[in-house]
Amino acid sequence: GKSLWTYGKPPSKKGDLLKDKDRTFGLPESITIDDDGILYVVDAFAGEIYIMDNKGKVLNKVGSWGHNEGELYYPAGIAYGGNETFAIADKFNDRVQVLRIPSPLITPAERLTGYGLPIAALIALVALVAWILRRRSFKYVLDEAFLREALSKGHAASIISELGNVYVAGPLFGRYKDVEDNGVQLGKLLKTKPHSPDLATTITSEIGCSAEEADVLSLAKEIKGRVVLLTESNKVADAAPSFGIVAKRYDDLVDVQSESPAGEPA
Repeated sequence: GKSLWTYGKPPSKKGDLLKDKDRTFGLPESITIDDDGILYVVDAFAGEIYIMDNKGKVLNKVGSWGHNEGELYYPAGIAYGGNETFAIADKFNDRVQVLRIPSPLITPAERLTGYGLPIAALIALVALVAWILRRRSFKYVLDEAFLREALSKGHAASIISELGNVYVAGPLFGRYKDVEDNGVQLGKLLKTKPHSPDLATTITSEIGCSAEEADVLSLAKEIKGRVVLLTESNKVADAAPSFGIVAKRYDDLVDVQSESPAGEPA
């Protein structure tokens, strides 16, 4: 029954406690603990998840208020599922979201080592990882040409894992879900979702591309939020801007040292 530590304190004013500016949380609703003893506290009124060590120090906060994927609206519960995954009861969005929240105790280099990459490869990927971590708020769509290029370099699993929200069209997912890169099945990292066949047909007729090229453009066009299309196809890269889609190539990810802030995806 001995109190070891406390984060936050009761409101200092009487009356309408929700308007007290000294409140630490909006409403701490639920808590879970991962394998390393890190605490994850859901704040229902802020739509955020506080990440704290076992002495009460806040290490990070993730999440934001809203209705898109990864956003929370009066979340009411959280449960740890192992391997940096968490189930969130996103109450007033009427859904459960399963999120990957990277452990604050694991460095990017340690995470990549878990995929069996040698030290030399880790050194080569330091700049790539730094570039990727700045872009976690984006969603990404891959085409087969980009995926083949990343596989040929031995970087597919590390790129997809660090980007976090990577989608492919259904047929491509079916072909590559059992493919392994550095001991990791790509099907465990990639996501897929349906897209409009009518839009794909329209794109095919407008630019004269293949059905698979139209599929990836249609998928990128229909995903909500900030989307970047990763492609090695000249036709797809050239057509993407006309559909309001930002396109990047493999070399845009790897050659980060020459990229200026103006090159950030819009």
